[in-house]
Amino acid sequence: MIHTLSLFTRLIRPIAWIVFLFPFAIGFSLSVTPGLSLNSILLGFLSFVGVMCFGFTVNALGDIHIDQFHDGHSKDMNLSKQPLVTGELTPKKAWYLTFGFLVFSLITSYYVNFLFCSSIIILIILGFIYSIPPIRLKVRPGMDILCNASLGMMFFTAGTILGDTLLPFLIYIGVFFMAATFYIPTVVTDFEFDQRAGAHTSAVTFGPGRIVTTMLILTTIIVIISSYMLLTESLEIQILASIMLIYSLVFTSASQLKLRNNHWVIHENWILVPFGLISVLSILYGILKVYGILQL
Repeated sequence: MIHTLSLFTRLIRPIAWIVFLFPFAIGFSLSVTPGLSLNSILLGFLSFVGVMCFGFTVNALGDIHIDQFHDGHSKDMNLSKQPLVTGELTPKKAWYLTFGFLVFSLITSYYVNFLFCSSIIILIILGFIYSIPPIRLKVRPGMDILCNASLGMMFFTAGTILGDTLLPFLIYIGVFFMAATFYIPTVVTDFEFDQRAGAHTSAVTFGPGRIVTTMLILTTIIVIISSYMLLTESLEIQILASIMLIYSLVFTSASQLKLRNNHWVIHENWILVPFGLISVLSILYGILKVYGILQL
């Protein structure tokens, strides 16, 4: 039983979900309306779980030949211990699980509403084409960053649809650039074993130094968007803008200092801990809004 649980968690990597829970939870908290059905909220978060299980299983299937080179640094786990790499799970069984996760996420999202189900379908498609040939955007320079930025924005969008209120368009653009900024470090930390595996990611193709430099450009755009929202939007969105502004500046500055000779190891808690705390607080705030207890 314990071994089965370990195998399953190593396959779906629930700790890494925090990166995508962050935009989903914030989108939900900002858009949720008083009196929203708790049943819909529960189904929405269950659908999120299904999409995460689907996405990480598909990613594991696509990365079997790459994960074997992982050294355990700067990730939620040592990917060389991933059960498809160790042989504890066959690709055939993993594909069965993938189909089950797909069906689960579609059924739960369908009973929320049509728009939410549509956003989940888009997330499923993005997750699939990111990881699986022949498209496999993960090894197409530039497209790996673009795809993950789109995933971040779509998780935020799904959260706002679940909350039943769409937000000003500029916010979605800001989330897109923030997602791109925070994805770049994962490409750089994977540089050495991606290179050994022959994977042509953005870091391998352009070099870690060049793509870390692009973080400065992306952060400048985030600063402009966040500053505008601080001047024109409601208090809730101003709080979001402040988080985007401060955290992006700190993280990008730290990223520039950590890169030396194409080698960069930054502890995963730089992202996971703040994202996790903000996600939990956002969900709690959203629930309080549902009951009309708190509204900023």
